[in-house]
Amino acid sequence: MGRLRWTLAIVSTMLMIGTLGMMASAVDWTDSVTDPVGDVTDMDENGQPNVNNVDIISASVSEDGDDINVTIVLAGAYDPSATFMLTLEVDGGDSYTFMLTSGISAVSDPDFGTVDSEGFISADGKTLSWVVAKADIGAQSRINIAMVMASSEEYLDYAGVFFPVFSSLKVDMYFDGLNVLVMKYTMAYEGENADAFRELIDEDGDGTISAGELADFQEDMGNDDDTNASDSNVTLDGMDATDLVWDYSMDGAQGPVESDADVDINAKVTLTFPEVEDKDTHEVEFKDGFLGDDDFIGGDEPWENEFEIVFKLSAPDGWMFKDGSLPTKMKDYINDDGDEIKLQGTDLQSEWNDTFGKLNAFTIEKGDESPGFGLSLALGATLLAAVVVTRRRR
Repeated sequence: MGRLRWTLAIVSTMLMIGTLGMMASAVDWTDSVTDPVGDVTDMDENGQPNVNNVDIISASVSEDGDDINVTIVLAGAYDPSATFMLTLEVDGGDSYTFMLTSGISAVSDPDFGTVDSEGFISADGKTLSWVVAKADIGAQSRINIAMVMASSEEYLDYAGVFFPVFSSLKVDMYFDGLNVLVMKYTMAYEGENADAFRELIDEDGDGTISAGELADFQEDMGNDDDTNASDSNVTLDGMDATDLVWDYSMDGAQGPVESDADVDINAKVTLTFPEVEDKDTHEVEFKDGFLGDDDFIGGDEPWENEFEIVFKLSAPDGWMFKDGSLPTKMKDYINDDGDEIKLQGTDLQSEWNDTFGKLNAFTIEKGDESPGFGLSLALGATLLAAVVVTRRRR
């Protein structure tokens, strides 16, 4: 299994899976992940092919009577100046952290308390391991390796998986009235990855996802009523948002885990601002930059072409993007009416940093056939933000 790291940032809200209650049954205490040799990156995400002392090539969990053994295998001998960490997720929810730093090993529980453990470094320095009692982990159904990380002053290495790989990602950001900004996104899972995703939802492990299991999963994963609009880094004409609404749903998951059906995750985030003044232009600004870091997605490297991506930003009806208010390269992707910017597929991967990656603010202005200020205000309530999908490596 390779690694997939992905982050969804909507304002400061992160999409997370909460603890999923599992029915008592035989626990699957085994899991493993692998990573290619020589895929270490430095702090700027540049590949460093010959850094064996922090290069993770595999990690695994195995049973040993009343204990489990957690193991990390390195390409070269252990570097005592580096830090190694493995995150073990229990029943699809709480995480335990296994760490080795400066020759000292430790295991912590989800509340950051210490778990009794023994740590070992092999004679050749290529294998790091921990032994922990099963009773101290408290799994009811299964465990899985969520992430393995090694870091030193210059180098980072990751292995593991948070989610099965989706086949496509569509993000649509648009105005719903002048004082409302909306982001809709859909992640589609197909084939084996759809089955793997359904396994996450099958709480009792019986091979079938019931309506109750699906409802529990969706409740844990989204529809957060406590989201605070003041956490948004987006302003409209210098005004902060007053309301934030998150709607979340999933299609194609209910029924057999092993199925030909695709699974779609759908989310809609809306941000409402105070009513704007009646004027010919309005500015949307991202206070910390569109993603907080214009090189966040893949740095200077294109994303690996492993899934289809469509990213679209639309102006309100009768309005258009003001010339000069957007990054120069973005003009190549604006439609003839001047009210839609669309990147997709390989264009998104190769052009991101020169387009959306530089988007700190933009201005809309009335078009030649604007419906007028009053009519435009009649519509809605919503938000904006950013989706970051980092590279998947096998």
